[in-house]
Amino acid sequence: MQAKHKVALGAAVGLALAGAGGGIAATGNGKTQHATRGAQAGARHGGPGDEIAAAAAYLGITPAELVADLRSGQTPAQVANATSGKSAAGLVAALVAAETTELDAAVAAGKLTAVQEQAVVANLQQRFTDFVEGTRPNGGPGKGPRGGDDLDAAAAYLGITPAELVADLRSGQTPAQVANATSGKLAAGLVAALVAAETTELDAAVAAGKLTAVQEQAIVANLQQRFTDFVSGVRPPFGGPHR
Repeated sequence: MQAKHKVALGAAVGLALAGAGGGIAATGNGKTQHATRGAQAGARHGGPGDEIAAAAAYLGITPAELVADLRSGQTPAQVANATSGKSAAGLVAALVAAETTELDAAVAAGKLTAVQEQAVVANLQQRFTDFVEGTRPNGGPGKGPRGGDDLDAAAAYLGITPAELVADLRSGQTPAQVANATSGKLAAGLVAALVAAETTELDAAVAAGKLTAVQEQAIVANLQQRFTDFVSGVRPPFGGPHR
């Protein structure tokens, strides 16, 4: 795995529990407790922290312990395969099941249409397989803000490196605060840049036959609000790396 991809994997964890609203820091007992609270908040309110919480529940460890394992350089698959009675395939299945349950609830609550759910569900197996194996997503549908491509797009707009952006987020700043503190940049501009980057990826997925035009439209309809929430540090109404 290239160094940049390792940064993206670490950023996925950092954004899940820090920049997107959890406020996790790197070390210290008090900060570890903060990480746990961030993951628990994700489980209650949605957001990327849901995947950390669901994965930890399957593995029989705490979210903070899983984060520590991932930050040590292990992939979720390596953690799962090293856990007695668990496997990478089982972890993927657990994540797919947890996400499907959340999507069903979102449809029942009127927060998502059945068509939108189907567009997301169609990609769950591959998306979580990539996540568990530590494979950076290749621009497939419905994955942002996902810590990899979105992190790169945000950093490119801000004129800094992904690692520098991760450091800013881990210091407790939201993406909006980072943008507004950067000369010539604004939170609104960051949202626009992320929407444009995601739309370009979705267009490519349609052209490659990986996504239908109807599926793309269902996702694009929510991009502005989804990235506005992300940049502002507001957790989305339901979890998953695809949002």
